[in-house]
Amino acid sequence: MDIVLVTQPQFRNESDFEDTFLFQERAISNASEFSRGDDGISIASDSVSQPIVKLLDLSKFEDWTQRNFWSCRNKVWSEFIVLKPRLPKEGDGAEKWHEKYRPDSLDDFCAVPGNEPTFQALNDFLEKRQFRSLIICGPVSSGKSSVLHVYLREQLESRGVDTSRDPSLRNTVLWFSEKDSQELRLSEMEYRLEAFCAIKVKNALIKAVVFEGICTMPPKNQQNVKKLMDDNDENLRFFFTCFEPRKIIANIKQRAFLLKLNPMAEGQRVRFVLSVCVRERVGFEREGLEEIYTKHRPDLKAILDNIQLVFIKKQFLSKYNVCAQISPEKLESLDKATISDIAALQPLERCEICTLPRPCHHHPYTVLQAMAEKHRAELPQNPDMMDCPSFLETGACKYFNRSGHCSLHHPMNKHIIVREPRRCQLCTLPVPCAHCRYFKEKEKLHNFAVAFQKEIRARQKQIDEAEFNTLLAKVEQITTWLKNTKSLVDVDYLEKSKWLKKYHKDMITRFPLVHNVAVGFRR
Repeated sequence: MDIVLVTQPQFRNESDFEDTFLFQERAISNASEFSRGDDGISIASDSVSQPIVKLLDLSKFEDWTQRNFWSCRNKVWSEFIVLKPRLPKEGDGAEKWHEKYRPDSLDDFCAVPGNEPTFQALNDFLEKRQFRSLIICGPVSSGKSSVLHVYLREQLESRGVDTSRDPSLRNTVLWFSEKDSQELRLSEMEYRLEAFCAIKVKNALIKAVVFEGICTMPPKNQQNVKKLMDDNDENLRFFFTCFEPRKIIANIKQRAFLLKLNPMAEGQRVRFVLSVCVRERVGFEREGLEEIYTKHRPDLKAILDNIQLVFIKKQFLSKYNVCAQISPEKLESLDKATISDIAALQPLERCEICTLPRPCHHHPYTVLQAMAEKHRAELPQNPDMMDCPSFLETGACKYFNRSGHCSLHHPMNKHIIVREPRRCQLCTLPVPCAHCRYFKEKEKLHNFAVAFQKEIRARQKQIDEAEFNTLLAKVEQITTWLKNTKSLVDVDYLEKSKWLKKYHKDMITRFPLVHNVAVGFRR
């Protein structure tokens, strides 16, 4: 009988401890090779085979905290730390940060899977000194404008143009924004092109014209751009950015080379934003950055511009400062705690009948909601006293729940109550659900109420006018309520059901008809 002993994990160095488990397995072929000594059981040295080493690479397994970049346990927050935050200076708003931290060369762009052919083609154009028109397509924040800006600067520098005197390339590159592309007419474009070409730049024999968002331009305007390309083919090269290349007319596609860009991954965007904060020594809180990032993702330009704006106006990127500057509608809810709609009953005791935790079959969630609302209204209001800390934090006053008395104040406007959707007791889906008896009973009672209205109108001549109007209005009100309600486990539902059956029976008894058009209803 073979016996296998597995020893404790052994680690050769610190990196093995973090990333690799090293197991040793020792095989013993015969149990008789055990010998008993003073220290217990020992193993004969000649019976132990060579260690079998198995390596398990834990780097392939990613923890959920590393997938969630906004978790406080993610390693990225320990990598980017601002040790000495600074105050804003006068020149901080002179240059936009999304332009300041634009890569200096094509090799400085982040390595994104799928973008290698695009950058290889651009580098080939630079090496072969080919200055041809291009169409760069990709989703929002994939770097289309930044790639074009860097590529055009390198292309002009390779032709002897001194770009240090004109870092923004205003005299050598004419930019038409997405808004300009949609609104400008042909005559206005020709006027701007004529003024642009009149600017003399040394060694700039060929200049560039960029149209952003060419796919959003109507086909008629795209034809005007094609006419400009034909008229200025010798001294101008045209470049386009777009989201959907299929919306570009074929005449432009035939004159330009199409390249595609993929956006950066989530982790690359977060690290880039944090690196800008570290370089600028901007003090921030994780919640403040998350508020800006989640509002403008994946647009890196808008994210950096808003970080710069909040830093200049508020000096520090806390969640309160961010909301005060860019989301003032959220300020009111920042000081409020989010609680459940049954928080006033906490802690919930077990059911006395089935001993299960509530809610249960005997105490459904809808009943607990009504009890919590009633209990919350019974809390004492003492504005002259301090606010109850237990109530502010959890939404439940433990002293009032325990003894029925509390001398502190319980403000009702300090919480955001999250309403749990009412669910069917059979299928647990949000009601109404189309396959359980609750939905069918509600529909049956609703049809009964509609038929009740028809019976009332059929007996209009027999019923007194005041009674007719009151009865019809009541039934119409119940019919509307049944159409809009989302639950049958409700006191109001039972009351309305009993009322409908009672008055329907009374009306048939008092004012009989030959043909009864009502739909029967039984519980």
